[in-house]
Amino acid sequence: MPTSRDAAAGRSRTAWPWRGGSGFTAPDGSRLTVGAAEVSRPWSCNFVARIAGARNAFSVAERGAFEWYTSFVLTHASVQEHPYRGGDLALAHDATTHETLTAWRGPWFELHHRRVGPAPTVPAATRVFDALRLQDTPDGMRVGTWSHQAPTFEAPTFEAPTFEPLTVFKEIPGIGDLRIERPGRSEVSPPRWRGAPARRGEIWRRSLAAGAAGRARGEILLLATPTTITQLIPGPDDTGDPAVALAFLRELDISWEPA
Repeated sequence: MPTSRDAAAGRSRTAWPWRGGSGFTAPDGSRLTVGAAEVSRPWSCNFVARIAGARNAFSVAERGAFEWYTSFVLTHASVQEHPYRGGDLALAHDATTHETLTAWRGPWFELHHRRVGPAPTVPAATRVFDALRLQDTPDGMRVGTWSHQAPTFEAPTFEAPTFEPLTVFKEIPGIGDLRIERPGRSEVSPPRWRGAPARRGEIWRRSLAAGAAGRARGEILLLATPTTITQLIPGPDDTGDPAVALAFLRELDISWEPA
């Protein structure tokens, strides 16, 4: 993977050497698998951790996502890199928008934290990471607390962080983005009426209405299985044929198993 914006020069937004794959280990150690013909796009996961009384939003992304973001989104940011906890800390700050993106990067994945405000010092930027136990693996990054294992570095003392439900994302080229949550912990719930039968569960349609502008299709498909609630959300370059999207989701083999 590229390790700097200079190394990223010449790449387009979409031509990026992601590892992808059919499986992903979520931050809590649970395991997601997607059985689809095209799984080359990266996995990512969003979650909120309450640290020292404050809610902090984090994202786990594949190694290289920080370079992608600073190459195509935070294009005017100044970037620093520092060794930190067996990996490296990358910090980008845009003095115009006052947005800061901080990433702890392991060999395979990164943990991102965003904030808006003055440029932070390195100790201030790492404060939220210090509260978390991080373990990078080839299939995903585990994020936990220090409750059963003392930090191996000098860190402030915190109450153990608490975590809100995870949301996992996986792009399927030409079809759309999968937004995957657990039943009972998702932002959306299946309707009470029966859906169309699928390999692993049932499917419903939901109109995007005004939200369809710029998207290839005017609807979201919702797949409910025993272990997942999955939305298939179209992007601008995906198929415009609803029947193709429905056929894909009907045959999708997806599961989310506990750690």
